[in-house]
Amino acid sequence: MSFTPSVEEVEKYLAADFQPIYEHLLREGLDNTGVPQPPKKWQEELQSTLRSRVSSIDPNHPDWKVIASQLCITPSEVSLMLEATPHPLFRTKHKAGYVTSANKANYLVNVLLGRIPTKWYPDIERSAFGIEDEAYNSFLLEAIKELLNSNPNRAIYSLFFFAAKIKCVNDHGRLPRNLELEEAENWPSIVHIRSYHWKDRYVFILVFGDSPVGQEKLSEASIEKAEVALSHNSLGFSTRFITCGTSIRPFGTKVVEAYELKQYLISRGVPAKQILIDAASEHTNSNIWNATLLAFRTGILFEHKLIAFMLKEQFDYVMGEVAGGMEKRSKEEVWAGELGDMYEYLTIDRGEIENSVVIGVKESVEECPNWRLMWKNHVGRGIELSEKVEEEEWDEEAIKEDRKIAGLKALLEKEGPVCEPTEEDLRENEEALTRLSDSEEEDQKPKTKNERQRERQNAKLKAKRVEKKEKKKQWRATAATKEK
Repeated sequence: MSFTPSVEEVEKYLAADFQPIYEHLLREGLDNTGVPQPPKKWQEELQSTLRSRVSSIDPNHPDWKVIASQLCITPSEVSLMLEATPHPLFRTKHKAGYVTSANKANYLVNVLLGRIPTKWYPDIERSAFGIEDEAYNSFLLEAIKELLNSNPNRAIYSLFFFAAKIKCVNDHGRLPRNLELEEAENWPSIVHIRSYHWKDRYVFILVFGDSPVGQEKLSEASIEKAEVALSHNSLGFSTRFITCGTSIRPFGTKVVEAYELKQYLISRGVPAKQILIDAASEHTNSNIWNATLLAFRTGILFEHKLIAFMLKEQFDYVMGEVAGGMEKRSKEEVWAGELGDMYEYLTIDRGEIENSVVIGVKESVEECPNWRLMWKNHVGRGIELSEKVEEEEWDEEAIKEDRKIAGLKALLEKEGPVCEPTEEDLRENEEALTRLSDSEEEDQKPKTKNERQRERQNAKLKAKRVEKKEKKKQWRATAATKEK
């Protein structure tokens, strides 16, 4: 195993594990010309707080649990990261993404650097290297040194790059390979399924993997679920499948359960183009969420349903008939703050067939983050932003003023050197530079800032939903015409 992964290799994990903020991470520290800028105050503060926490590390006698706690991202540092987003509108939008990504980074640092066991899956959620592995420990110390000496311009990027680098070394390249496999297997099927006129009772039958043991490619439990699913493979019920499961057990395996389940279904007569695979989900919660995201990608409508056949133990967990069922666990572990959990976006109900679960999507799914791989157990307490940050109000007058100044500067740049606009400049150019919000179009009863914000947001969401529904109606009409 190489302890010197390339930047390109690490960034594959950065993109997968920190999907909510990945694009922002790559842009951080650059202006629109791509030229590095001097560090801003928040960047220097972020770098400074990190250095002050880990300055006492003794490389000769490292206490990895203590070091892990010192390297974990704190709520105050997440608040600093939000300063990288200069506009309050975008800062609010990205808040949950930063919180969720910081929790994931802390999970990786605690488990893979601190070797702290997790609550649910200590046999597989662990480092590939023991606490006494000298080569790995040397790699960790070098990575920490690199982090502390990194450019403050890239303060946020460096923190998440560090967590992704540790994951890269432990994972041996499995995650990006699995995602590439999924995309290659799914694209022909998605193209075929999108052209299909939905007539069956269920748009997909979900087949969840169950970890094999030893050198098996599929466990007996997985095959049993597949056989139950195949027994319902018929026109009018459903003829399309989504298989779920990544490389889980035994620890370090390269077997992708979803792919092997697809091969099994093909061997039993199901056409390959009728099967999608989810090669990233690690347990029941992510099986359901990722499969639904895949189904939604094919163009299913809100009235469509998916069905999953389970063994009794898994069924009882999903339906909450055992302590710590799926809904309770989702609320404890998944997303942060106002995003809620997958129950905000999905309907999950008991099916008419024994041990079956019927899954649907709510209209809110259109507005939810299309995030995967965020489903991890917290080690320690998850990040929660303070009330001050959570309840931050937008200063709309300041936003308008910023827009005026930014617009005027852009005009002045065309004429000559950029200078600060005077009050007279602003007054003369106000009509051309100001983009008035919807709430300013006519005089209304005075409203609070939050009410005006909510009105604009709801109007945009409503327009987006109407547009999307119209497109889907047109698509269905076209598909029906072709079928005739």
